[in-house]
Amino acid sequence: MLESRPLRSILAMVALGTSIVVGGSRAQAQTAGTGGTTGTGGTSGAAQPFVGDDFFVAINGPDGNRLTTADESRFFNLARCNCQVPVAINVALLQSGLGKRAAVTAQTGTVSIVLGSGCKTRDAVATGTPLGTCKLLDTESVVTFLSQTQLTFPTDAQQLSVSYGVPTADGGASGSCVAPNGMAFTQVINVNFDFDGDGEIDLSVPDETIVDLAPPPAPAGATIQPGSEALVLGWTAVSASDLAGYQILCSRADQYQVFTETATAGGGATGPFTAAFVSCPSARTGTGVEGLDPTFVCSPLLSAGATSARIAVLQNGITYAAAVVAVDESGNPSESPVGFGTPLQTFSFYDTYRQGDPSGGAAGGLCAVGPARPPLKQTLGGLSLFAVVAAGLLGRRRRK
Repeated sequence: MLESRPLRSILAMVALGTSIVVGGSRAQAQTAGTGGTTGTGGTSGAAQPFVGDDFFVAINGPDGNRLTTADESRFFNLARCNCQVPVAINVALLQSGLGKRAAVTAQTGTVSIVLGSGCKTRDAVATGTPLGTCKLLDTESVVTFLSQTQLTFPTDAQQLSVSYGVPTADGGASGSCVAPNGMAFTQVINVNFDFDGDGEIDLSVPDETIVDLAPPPAPAGATIQPGSEALVLGWTAVSASDLAGYQILCSRADQYQVFTETATAGGGATGPFTAAFVSCPSARTGTGVEGLDPTFVCSPLLSAGATSARIAVLQNGITYAAAVVAVDESGNPSESPVGFGTPLQTFSFYDTYRQGDPSGGAAGGLCAVGPARPPLKQTLGGLSLFAVVAAGLLGRRRRK
């Protein structure tokens, strides 16, 4: 009996330690997202105990997995906007908010997703239009959110890539996928809570993501020079703050792939070089190199400071189409002009000497230049004479 008490105490301590580890693991996983800040606008804010840091807001990619902050900074580009790539906004309660659900006395209202800067009041949302200040994306009941502790709002990259409140220069006439003022911008995703359904927003939790629909400028002064089984491309460096580098596209006879690159579901390509940019097939205005098809890449991603590149393993006498595209950090490629070049066999001095008109008659290339090698007997005799003279000089030195 005396020995059983310590055993029970040890088991109890082990169980307590296990529960702490498991609870901490769940909390750590949930806090990987962003919580946002609190903004209250209604009269019933006191009826709920939540603050902005009680919530987790994230964007899920087309595969359903959460996009990290680094992923988001490169995800929303022109190609994914044009292709309306499906995404979703996920809103969930963090560990700090789970225990507050019972204190919410009003649960007859809604939780809504509103796009646009400053869209956390009833008046701002009510006057919003697709090209105005705010855009109401989706709505769900508060009671559903509190019972499930999280909600997923399906949408697509095009809806999240419209700059509400900053219309394009043409008023949006050219379509949704147009960069406002030709620049990247910050999209604000507002998760607005109206807990009692009176139309006032009691709590707003914002999240932000970068949208870049502006490709970099095309490299200027591009040239194509022939080489032996190769082409050498040159260009003037591009001035762009978000430039990731350059990539070469090429095709054989202006229609066939040169290297085996395979298209990916996301609009890119993988293979010997792997495309550093993506494009939307339905938005391409041409094919192959002209259409910026990523399966036609012929180089790795070159550095942002590069001004030339050599494309090798080509066939002499065949004309190739080629273009150098600038690629930004979001995977947008520049609209670059296409040029043409033909690899040619190069000749050494000896090749030119023998195949010229008139051709040279000496054989053996450069090895034929110079006197003939002396016979072996003359060589051995010379060495013997050198040895005798050296021995005599050494003996004379010792006598002195």
